[in-house]
Amino acid sequence: MNVCVVLKRLVHGTALLLAMLLLANCQVSKEQASIERFVVITEEDVAHHRQLHPEYTLSEARRTLDQEAKLAQLALEQPQARLYARLAVLQAKAKQQIATSIESPFRREAISEKIIQQAYDAYAFEIGQPQRTTVTHLLLRTKTLKDTELARARQTMSRVRQWLSEQAFPSDQKMAQAVRALMLDGYLVAFDRRITFPTQPIEPFLGMPGRYMNVVEPFAVASAQLSHKRPLSAIVETTFGYHIIRFDARMASTRIPYQQVKPFLIEQILKYSRQVATQQYLDALRKKHNISFNDNAIHNMLASEK
Repeated sequence: MNVCVVLKRLVHGTALLLAMLLLANCQVSKEQASIERFVVITEEDVAHHRQLHPEYTLSEARRTLDQEAKLAQLALEQPQARLYARLAVLQAKAKQQIATSIESPFRREAISEKIIQQAYDAYAFEIGQPQRTTVTHLLLRTKTLKDTELARARQTMSRVRQWLSEQAFPSDQKMAQAVRALMLDGYLVAFDRRITFPTQPIEPFLGMPGRYMNVVEPFAVASAQLSHKRPLSAIVETTFGYHIIRFDARMASTRIPYQQVKPFLIEQILKYSRQVATQQYLDALRKKHNISFNDNAIHNMLASEK
């Protein structure tokens, strides 16, 4: 088996972290001394290994280190086995680094109730439905208009809004008539019935930005202020153009109870935190050893094994 095949399996099985360790250490000229270090196991090595893996008994820790020592000895005696032994050594190093830098700092007991509660709000869609608003709106698109035409277009929409407000609750039919009138006047117009989205934005959490779902912020903010008593918005300007929004309905939140979904939230927090810590460690490795990757080549290697 050649080096490329070993790297290919390494990327696929043990993750990019081990591949980076291999590539970095392949450039080191003192490989002989590095392997020799693992031939003799000291009591200090055993104690350190048990500190990293408290679940191991003393005999299990010794047995694991003895296996690594045998592989290292094999590398010294049989040059053709050097690469396999080197991989085992690097894998042991990587596991120690993962345990020290990634797994230990991000434990379940280290996650506070405050963070879990924030996750409860941020994962609103994954654990049920947040409060939602349903609206109908017409949009006069301004993308193709010249600057000198924008004022006239807004005045036109103001007249349309005044006409719609003559009804306590503008019907679909009346809004459709307004759309036809705007189109006859030469404007590009959209008419969307009963679109539903969260009333409030999803809060920022663990690196994810705060955001509205399916609509832009000015549209969502204006919609949240509407109700059956005040069903028609003023002219709302967004990047798409000028909107007139009609309130249709508001649905209450239907979320799974907090205590029931708490284990799921903890797992999501741990998963994301460890991903960030891993990426930071990988970035540090790349910078330290000046490593670059051909992402297309890695993608093709992984695809070929599917």
